[in-house]
Amino acid sequence: MWVRLCRHPGYRCLALAFILAAGQSHASEIAGHGVILLYHHVAENTPAVTSISPAAFDAQMQYLDHNDFLVWPLPRLVAALEDGSDIPDRVIAISFDDNYQSVYSEAYPRLKKRGWPFTIFVSTDAVDLGINKQASWAQLREMVGHGATVANHTASHAHLLQLAPGEKQQDWARRVTADIDKAQRRIKEETGQETRLFAYPYGEFNRPLVKLVEQLGYVGIGQQSGAAGANHAGLAIPRFPVAGNYTKLDDFALRVLALPLPVETFEAEDGPLGFGSPPPTLILNLVPGDYTPKALQCFGSGKGALTLQWLSQWQVKVLPGGPLPTGRSRFNCTLPTDFVSNGVRRYFWYSQPWVRADEEGRLLD
Repeated sequence: MWVRLCRHPGYRCLALAFILAAGQSHASEIAGHGVILLYHHVAENTPAVTSISPAAFDAQMQYLDHNDFLVWPLPRLVAALEDGSDIPDRVIAISFDDNYQSVYSEAYPRLKKRGWPFTIFVSTDAVDLGINKQASWAQLREMVGHGATVANHTASHAHLLQLAPGEKQQDWARRVTADIDKAQRRIKEETGQETRLFAYPYGEFNRPLVKLVEQLGYVGIGQQSGAAGANHAGLAIPRFPVAGNYTKLDDFALRVLALPLPVETFEAEDGPLGFGSPPPTLILNLVPGDYTPKALQCFGSGKGALTLQWLSQWQVKVLPGGPLPTGRSRFNCTLPTDFVSNGVRRYFWYSQPWVRADEEGRLLD
């Protein structure tokens, strides 16, 4: 099944190709995209895989401040992607998943000092029950008063792709709808906000879930890496996770200066993948332009460099070379451009997320 990414094939989706064809030597005027940053814990005593230290967070915010980045509210950036409004180069949106206490105690004071907006995706049951080291509703209301948007991350933070034993598709849809509706109701009751943004728990989504989220009137937000362009509008908009081994400043600079890979359509197996299922493949149809598609490189979680099979000049098949690990993994694909900003080579970036069940059909945290 081909999935078309370009919502505006005559304008936004071709913008990068046209810029490249014009032969620019720098990227000061690249427009039509933004980079969304994803954080969880801002702390030194939490799991490294989802954490950044306060000092490293400080350094990253200083980098944005000193290098002419524009920090937009996430709803503004998403709206611009949806309707094709102008987006200048170097637009950043800052987001947090799971509403951990360190967002309030460490990130919020630093962002408040700069007057920068940010979005917190909240799973409301944890806040209501006072569990999982959550910021309280009172603390969330305080942050809303200083530029925060509170958005939907379900009430339960469950694996939404996981069917209950014997559950039919229509029962699954009713259950997930109730979970999302409950969170939206609690957010509105406690904060007065009802932003129609929805972050998939664990970054897990498939086509039925994307369709359901869209039918409910939300824009789906993922956890896969990449710059967000208009070609992602209405699908699972990518965000760059910033945690663990990916908190160093040189890596951060690469990410905030990333550009969306000009992908027009893609083909991939839908998830979740079964434990014994064959390795999936990814086929990308690139938008033709004055760049070198065969400079593309793709890497898989725990697999290193992946094999690329070029089916034509603008169509490539990405092969994993073996079964994917149980749980969540990604194919990350990058392609260098001729653009250099702040001494940093800029890259086109694309990420394909996968989720694979264990031997008992369970999705793992």
